[in-house]
Amino acid sequence: AIQKDLPPFCITRSSTSNTLIGLNVIGLRRAGVSPSERQQLKQALRLLYLSGLSTPDAIAKLEQELPSPLVQELCGFVRQSQRGICKFFRRGSDRSGNRDDDF
Repeated sequence: AIQKDLPPFCITRSSTSNTLIGLNVIGLRRAGVSPSERQQLKQALRLLYLSGLSTPDAIAKLEQELPSPLVQELCGFVRQSQRGICKFFRRGSDRSGNRDDDF
């Protein structure tokens, strides 16, 4: 089983990998989450996982810059995690190392 906490609204590669592969867009659509709220969650995950900031610094920045209730729920979950959160598994990348579709 997963040894770390999987942030809300996210999906994992397998039940044993401890890696997050992205946002659960299909589940969010089915739950009626608006496109703008989904975009804010994507921005939050990019900042949390790809910005190079420490987790506490990224959470503090998210709480200030993205006041969405769903982003705040994500921040609260990460703050309260006792085991730490799953790492991000980055699928293949182009020569520059960038992917537009990471989340």
